[in-house]
Amino acid sequence: MKSRLTALCKQLLVFISENLMLVGILVCVTLSILSRAYFDLSYISPDSAHYLRAAREILRGNGFYVYPEWFGIWPLGYPFLIAVTAFVTRAEVYLASKILSIIIVWIIGIMLYKRFNRIAWAYAFVMFNVGFRYIFFYTWSETAFILGMFLLAFVTVDIICDETVKASHYIRLTFASLLMFLSRYIGAFALIVIGVLWLTFLFRRIKLKDKLSGKRVLYLTAAGAVTGIFIISYLLLNQRMTGYMTGTPRVPAGHLRDTLLELYRAMMIEMDYVFDTFIAIGPLRAALLLWVFFIGFLFYSFARHKEGLAQNDRAVITPLVFILIGVVYWLAIVAMRLSAHFDDFDFRLLFPSSAMLFIGFVGLLTLNDRIKQFFKLYSAKIIPVLCLCGFIMMMLVITPRLSGTSGYRQTRDHVLSVYAGIPDGAVVLWGDTLHLMFLRDNVDSVHVDLSSDDIAGFWETLKDYDEIYINIPAMKKHLDEYDGFAGELYGYFYHYRESGEMLEKLR
Repeated sequence: MKSRLTALCKQLLVFISENLMLVGILVCVTLSILSRAYFDLSYISPDSAHYLRAAREILRGNGFYVYPEWFGIWPLGYPFLIAVTAFVTRAEVYLASKILSIIIVWIIGIMLYKRFNRIAWAYAFVMFNVGFRYIFFYTWSETAFILGMFLLAFVTVDIICDETVKASHYIRLTFASLLMFLSRYIGAFALIVIGVLWLTFLFRRIKLKDKLSGKRVLYLTAAGAVTGIFIISYLLLNQRMTGYMTGTPRVPAGHLRDTLLELYRAMMIEMDYVFDTFIAIGPLRAALLLWVFFIGFLFYSFARHKEGLAQNDRAVITPLVFILIGVVYWLAIVAMRLSAHFDDFDFRLLFPSSAMLFIGFVGLLTLNDRIKQFFKLYSAKIIPVLCLCGFIMMMLVITPRLSGTSGYRQTRDHVLSVYAGIPDGAVVLWGDTLHLMFLRDNVDSVHVDLSSDDIAGFWETLKDYDEIYINIPAMKKHLDEYDGFAGELYGYFYHYRESGEMLEKLR
């Protein structure tokens, strides 16, 4: 046992010494997640609060029932992973979500190393993209979704390039597809990828009489059927429980011209985010030129390596698969956003596509032997690693700590102390909804529209609560927003403006 442990330690040291750049990047990203998202700030959006509350309910054994209504607006997969992490580590759900993000970062890093060996660090630079950083700072399901996209891309390469047909590839294909869907409903686009593979191998079977392609068609049929049946069953269950397949009615998209203009600006910002950690590329025109260069480089590279594509050369197929999956996802999310409004176009929607394009771009660069040798040469250089890590640590870890912000633990303690006297089952008007949702999920929070004159309707919405409280500081902010407004609700709450209490009991 001792000899095995010694051998394992030696192997680990050899790996680190040969891959200093990759390990340095992973360590920097790990520290930045802990520093920025736990010790400095608490990155919690409304979606984050719902995920954390769902994770708590899963730990309590309530499953899909969260409010206690059915949890259908988001898939349950990501909250389930948080709950599993919390159960194993015994950490509270917010810290568990950060631990999960770090685990996913290292899984992606290991996947890159297994595929690209000593040049994996060049691919790992995708983790310094602003979109990647902030997705992993927040408690967002995109973390698991991005992992699923990497898995999907790598297993697709294996299916195309391997000379033998292995059932394990198609099991992994199904797993990756379901991981994406259970993270975000848009993950159903994996069925398009499976369908394209199916049609490609069916064509080869019919035209080229390739028996292996016929076998691949059968396995892809099985993988697609399992994935499709699961997705349809999940959505139909949502519809039965909530009346809607995705748990809520969808708001129609806005004016097409405005939406397309928003998409254009978001795509320019996506290009800027590639460089933003290190340099600012300036006006949007520069981003447009970089996109033109990028697209031209893709066409040039694939035209130059047509023989490799025809021969299923893994070095050429890998970047092609990543790029195509990124494009398919981009088309799917844009089509979905053009048909319904759910989020504005930003890095949260677009980065998964950008990540795939980045990996594809680096893959095409490494087709040049000189560039590939350069990446190998610097994979274990100490001075570049120290310079890179020092810069990144300053940007992502040290500088935020000097800003004087308080971290999650301080925020949690503050919220729990402020609302400690509120009994279970009560409601707080203008309460801290984001934190109460998972820190005190037995206390509700309601935002009051002060532009309304319907006092009777206001009391009707609160009839089920025995005790009602007002968050006075938050109420004052909203009163200031409606300064001079003569509505009845505004006038009613204006009488509490002079209160010096944090919380005032209304009923």
